[in-house]
Amino acid sequence: MVLIKSMNYSGLSLNSQLKETYQLYQDLLYCSKKNDYEGFKDLILMTKKHELSPSMETSILTLKKHLPRIKNTFQSTLSNGSLEGSINKIKLIKRIAYGYRNFYNYRDRILLSFSDKKIGNENAMVFAA
Repeated sequence: MVLIKSMNYSGLSLNSQLKETYQLYQDLLYCSKKNDYEGFKDLILMTKKHELSPSMETSILTLKKHLPRIKNTFQSTLSNGSLEGSINKIKLIKRIAYGYRNFYNYRDRILLSFSDKKIGNENAMVFAA
């Protein structure tokens, strides 16, 4: 199943395995950007392994193994990006500080850096940390 017409790159025509691997990669990327889970799944399940590079074969096996979780990713609009950003910010504070004298100073610095991000209702404001 080829979704995108292959571009005429002279290097791809020299090696059929490279061409098939590149084409599959581009098709998977296209399905991912268009949020087409069925096309993504079909590409993964219908791919002939002997036509691909060993690295791509390993990647395809991994994608097959995690297909139910990949389906959830396609269907859901939720993301843990904001949580990961907060964790990264806390690690950055820790790295810059070279260790705080005590835990309370460290905690106060984290709360201070997140003071503009408040969550909760008017009665119970909680700092996001």
